[in-house]
Amino acid sequence: MDSDISVLLHDKEQLQKQLESTHRLVRQLETDLDLAKQQQQLNDEIKRERDEFKQKYEDLLNLEILNKELQETILKNEQQIEILKQNLTTENEQHLKSLDTLKTEYENLTNELHQTKQAKDHIQSLFDQTIQQQTQKHEHPGENQNKNSSIFSSSGQ
Repeated sequence: MDSDISVLLHDKEQLQKQLESTHRLVRQLETDLDLAKQQQQLNDEIKRERDEFKQKYEDLLNLEILNKELQETILKNEQQIEILKQNLTTENEQHLKSLDTLKTEYENLTNELHQTKQAKDHIQSLFDQTIQQQTQKHEHPGENQNKNSSIFSSSGQ
């Protein structure tokens, strides 16, 4: 019986050692599992940050493209504005030339009108003199002949 007890005690010790060994293994597996979970969390965090970085990089590239397009548009607009300024300057110069031409034409027409008026007044004066002479001729037939001949001779000089 002693030997049986001894065997049983020995078996008990062996089982206890195996149990402790199994407990250590379970604790090690639990620790490994925790480490694996932490590693997975780190991997997930790294993947999330990498995805965010990738998205930010794509956004930056898109912004650079948009910025370049905007700069090109601004440059085209500035060129169009410059062309419009040049066109307006040219048109303005043409209008100023046209205005000068119109002023000159107006002055010429005013001078011509003034000369025409003077010529009309002179013709009217001559006409009035002729009428007056004709009237006098009919009123005093003999006197008018002498005056007419003197007028014609003085005008011919």
